[in-house]
Amino acid sequence: MRFRSAVRTLASLFPATARLVAEWDELRYRCAALENRCRHLEAAKGESDRPIMERARQHFALGTAAAAGLPDPGARWHVYAQRTRAFMGRFREPAEAILFAQESASHGGFETRDKTALLPQLAAAEEARLADAYPEFADSLSLWAESIYADPQTTATYNGRPISAPMYLTVSYCLLCLNRLPQAPDVVCEIGGGYGGPARLWMTNPIRRPSQYIIVDLPESLFFSELYLVKHFGAEQVFYVCDRSPMTARRIAKTPILICPNGYIDMLSPVAIELTINTNSLQEMPEAYVDFFMDWLDRQDCRFFFSNNFALQDVRVLRESMNTWSPRMRAMWKTVLLEHSADVSGEGRPTQTALYEKSPHDVPERRARAAEAAGHLLAKPLDSQSLATLLDLVRLSMDEAAVLSLLRKIRAECSFTPKEAWYLVTWLSEHGASVDQGEVKALKKALGVLHPPALVLPGAATPGKGPARR
Repeated sequence: MRFRSAVRTLASLFPATARLVAEWDELRYRCAALENRCRHLEAAKGESDRPIMERARQHFALGTAAAAGLPDPGARWHVYAQRTRAFMGRFREPAEAILFAQESASHGGFETRDKTALLPQLAAAEEARLADAYPEFADSLSLWAESIYADPQTTATYNGRPISAPMYLTVSYCLLCLNRLPQAPDVVCEIGGGYGGPARLWMTNPIRRPSQYIIVDLPESLFFSELYLVKHFGAEQVFYVCDRSPMTARRIAKTPILICPNGYIDMLSPVAIELTINTNSLQEMPEAYVDFFMDWLDRQDCRFFFSNNFALQDVRVLRESMNTWSPRMRAMWKTVLLEHSADVSGEGRPTQTALYEKSPHDVPERRARAAEAAGHLLAKPLDSQSLATLLDLVRLSMDEAAVLSLLRKIRAECSFTPKEAWYLVTWLSEHGASVDQGEVKALKKALGVLHPPALVLPGAATPGKGPARR
């Protein structure tokens, strides 16, 4: 990234060089787009759909058997899992399963897809926004494309290629990571990969593709991921981790696309992962599963973690959230980027975008700096960004006095109780040996968190906010 920026700086000084750089970029992007089309055609010439479907069902059974001893994925996921199992035997070909996965009225758990008529205006706005945010990648924007297998009612042709609303969301995440990381990641791992859409976009992106992409997820999701990615890349390029054999270890080391059930996540330990990502699914996991993945991130050889998830939601309106703080990174993770987007629409979905780097060697120094920075912020009025920053500073040490000070600040200045306050006050009541538990109980009552927050299952009406906090 830095080298390309330097080249562009030099090119701005020498017009002839600038033209060559622009022409080289255009040629490189066009070649990438042509390669993607050839890849589609090559995969389409592969094996028939019947063995692909049979293999995916077999892998689903093996992945399900490996789930023993894992945390319960929670009531919300059970609704999606039941739907998937009910329909799994009815799919005659991968295309049917892909459409089911993309349809909010059937599966409903992976993404929201706008109808065709809305897309050209969205595409123009998104490409203008992304070009402004990432000018170094502006020339590539017209070469990202939606899948040929996508629901045609949720795609449109724009600048000669198919596009969709979820495509632009993933593109924005990709560009942010490619812009912020010191170099493009060679190995990317996604926690919760949906039906495989982000994996396809990463592995066909026109800028710099990873050599390996890994999806770690529940078997019900991986059933769709396998079908989708095999249809795009061919069976030889996709490997499902379903045992702990030496052969599996060899395939893990050399296969471009890995599909790994949570129960076999330990098989990834030899892999050096440069970037792990999670977008919009950590928020839907119960507390125990959040801890499961936080523990794994600490153990695994992985350098960066990117997250885009709900944060600072009103504890009375959690929408899809099934936990009260996620991700909750441990002290070894240094914050590279932290941006909070407030809930300006009033829909109850404020979002936090964050990038962390594993940095265990400087924890004491970062804790000291965090304590000082928290002291300065606590003396200033709260807004959503400063509250998100305070939570990020506090998580480095989880010092009881600091947690108590933050809860007092939230009680005094916030018009609502953010869900993370429920987590902190509960943690303080269980671990706060040096604080006055009487005050902790009073804070619980004042913040309205005497009882666990109400969770919303798919298809259920979202509860009203209820009485405001006094």
